[in-house]
Amino acid sequence: MISLDCPLGDYREEEINEFASWLGGSYATDVTKPLDGVLTIPLANGDNMNLHMSKKVHREFASKLFALYRNIRKAMERHEDLSQTLRRPAELIMGSFDGIKHDTDGFDKQGMRLLLATLNRIFDSLQTTYEGLFLLDFRLQR
Repeated sequence: MISLDCPLGDYREEEINEFASWLGGSYATDVTKPLDGVLTIPLANGDNMNLHMSKKVHREFASKLFALYRNIRKAMERHEDLSQTLRRPAELIMGSFDGIKHDTDGFDKQGMRLLLATLNRIFDSLQTTYEGLFLLDFRLQR
């Protein structure tokens, strides 16, 4: 079993840029304060979601997405390693996401759209890596 629930810990602007690029977005660095820039990700409806890393709710949500992204990458790297062995064990990927909190300014709805875009991209990556043969158990916690 591969868990996607490992906490992220610290992250660097390089990882934020990589995540943004992976989703077709960008990260504008704040030169006065490291890690306080604006992460912009395009959504399926044509809108862009801007996460202001200086805002606590945005930073917490983004860090959960970064952790999910990092853990998926680790799972795919582990699969690559296991696929080189003679005996290929079954792999179960499990995870949950608790980064969306109810609020009054609509951020939770935009957050759901961004989570959906992230999950779609993750699904595409898993399809490619696992050649269509994978089982993913993922739950949204509110």
